[in-house]
Amino acid sequence: MHFSAALLVELILSSPVWAATWQVTVGANNALTFIPSSVNAQPGDMVQFNFVSQNHTATSGDMSQGCTPDGKFNSDFVPVPSNVAAAPPAAAAAAAAAPAKKAKKAKKAKKAGLLQKAKKAKKAKKAKKAAAAAAAPAAAPPAAAAAPAGQPPSFTVKVTDTNPIAVYCAQAAHCQMGMVMMINPSTNGSATLGTYQQLSIAASANIAPSGGVTGGTIAGVMAT
Repeated sequence: MHFSAALLVELILSSPVWAATWQVTVGANNALTFIPSSVNAQPGDMVQFNFVSQNHTATSGDMSQGCTPDGKFNSDFVPVPSNVAAAPPAAAAAAAAAPAKKAKKAKKAKKAGLLQKAKKAKKAKKAKKAAAAAAAPAAAPPAAAAAPAGQPPSFTVKVTDTNPIAVYCAQAAHCQMGMVMMINPSTNGSATLGTYQQLSIAASANIAPSGGVTGGTIAGVMAT
């Protein structure tokens, strides 16, 4: 089968271009941060804000003044349940269980020293079974809590052009304390991340837009 050059060009131009999804973590380690503090997205890309602590917003801001909405998008306030934010990973859970295991071993050793040699093996076997039975239900709650921790509340917006977009948290004085970021920041001029950070630090008020969620899709937010 033969294809003309024109047909090949048409096929190439009509091929789908897969959009990227940029992940931004909001409030990592209970800090007032967006991580990363900037992304360079293309038209059609998505930016997903993942909220992992406290109660923050992802609000697009006016580039000419800090901590002021420009109406492009707003996640509204996104509270993160304490059990989701504090859910320990498997390694942390194992470390937390270590002291209890040591205490059990010490108690078992002391008891074994007081028991007669004939009863030692029997008692040790019973203690092992009891420990296994007690450990089974204790291991279940961390596993259950880890599921929502892996899927924190999120707010996703679609990038329609390459113009710079400032983003800030409208909670309390978080914006003035440096909780800002940018999508497609300029490398010079008035639309750089550094310029917006300075405007935000100097802002006299942190304005939260009214109207709830706009300009994006919210997911995983628990009813309050």
